[in-house]
Amino acid sequence: MLRRIDDGDLETVRRWRNHPKVRAASFTTHEIGAAEHARWWRAVRGDPDREVLLYEHDGVPAGVVT
Repeated sequence: MLRRIDDGDLETVRRWRNHPKVRAASFTTHEIGAAEHARWWRAVRGDPDREVLLYEHDGVPAGVVT
């Protein structure tokens, strides 16, 4: 199932983003802090042309789709 992420998902998404394998494949490879992640979320949430979805497998969060 895909659903839009909400404020309650942010820490999970940040933890996934900071995983070493994800960081290694990202444009920016530094560890994302809470304040930087919050700024990103405010920008995404306020942009009608951007959407971030959470993939759930059997009700368990399993990934992010942008």
